[in-house]
Amino acid sequence: MIVAFLFWALTFLCCGFAALFGGRAGRHIAIVTVAAVLATSLVTLDGRSWAGPQIPALLVDALLFALLCGIALRSDRWFPVWFAGLQLVAVASHCGSLLAPGFAPKIYFLLQSFWALPMYVSLILGVALDRRAGIRDDPAAQS
Repeated sequence: MIVAFLFWALTFLCCGFAALFGGRAGRHIAIVTVAAVLATSLVTLDGRSWAGPQIPALLVDALLFALLCGIALRSDRWFPVWFAGLQLVAVASHCGSLLAPGFAPKIYFLLQSFWALPMYVSLILGVALDRRAGIRDDPAAQS
């Protein structure tokens, strides 16, 4: 339970920072990420173990990847590209359970959970480094 609380706290802190200081790309990433975390929590609430493929979680992750690609393509910042790339790795980690049905449930769950950490690090570092360099993509902030 404490791990779940820490994950949610980390999610809201990182996404809140990105939404406040990351310009358009940061706001959009924060919105779709929080929505995806909520959706994943809802689709995995049924109590099924991670012993087999979690198709609903895979669909949420794939949709998040598509949205992040759209954000990255419209942005002139690098952190959305890194964030989307790490999400692609998270989507690819679903393939382990699809290709090897006996894939260890703990490893499958760990792979799914693990990629959030580098994603959040890339988000925080990207936004912080852009702010430090004085880069803004918000026309209202440039005046």
